[in-house]
Amino acid sequence: GGSGMIQKFRAWDKRENNWVDYPIYIDGEGNIYWENYERGLQEADDLIVMQYTGLKDKNGVEIFEGDWIRVETQEKDNGEFPIGYVVRANDEPGMFIALPEQLKETGKRQYHLENLYKHYSDEFEVIGNIYDRNHLS
Repeated sequence: GGSGMIQKFRAWDKRENNWVDYPIYIDGEGNIYWENYERGLQEADDLIVMQYTGLKDKNGVEIFEGDWIRVETQEKDNGEFPIGYVVRANDEPGMFIALPEQLKETGKRQYHLENLYKHYSDEFEVIGNIYDRNHLS
């Protein structure tokens, strides 16, 4: 039998403040390692790992956990859907889009990513990432 889907990740290095361009390893407990040429696998304390959602935005950009997403929908707020970012829920499978402004007001406001994508996939646009401040327009 197959071992299910291979998960794709990317990692942000908190100490260096940039994206990791070397392979990283994750064990069953979710610990993160990188491979040191001389010493083998080392635990990586400074890496934040983000999972690929399996979805792409309207420009073909892969959508990862931690990405800021702009979605133009009917539920426009000042003419534009509020910008949200992709989060993983601890208690539920799948990914969600959390909306910071509305989370403040209502206490809880998030959309199930796949449901939203089903209806508005051609309106999804990745505009940055919560860690990578440089690329936020």
